[in-house]
Amino acid sequence: MQGPITVYDDGAYAGDAKIEDLAAGSQRLLSYALDLDTEVAPLSKSRPEEILSVKLVQGTMITTRKFTQAQEYTIKNSGKKTKKVLIEYPSIPIGR
Repeated sequence: MQGPITVYDDGAYAGDAKIEDLAAGSQRLLSYALDLDTEVAPLSKSRPEEILSVKLVQGTMITTRKFTQAQEYTIKNSGKKTKKVLIEYPSIPIGR
């Protein structure tokens, strides 16, 4: 059943979260707190569109283009504990 959750880490309060309804046996990642000891600095790296090839087929010109984008993250942990960091980044469809 959906509702609020209080999360404890090693017996200490870590944060609150709200969970939606889940089907039996399913798993979900639960975001529950802002970690003030961890800093994440994203840096977008894009390259302009490149023409990779051009060919003529029965009077029709066909071009192939490529556009790349990379996302780089610098993560700093100021805390005393080792941490696992999961970064979710959406796929961005390119319109035609």
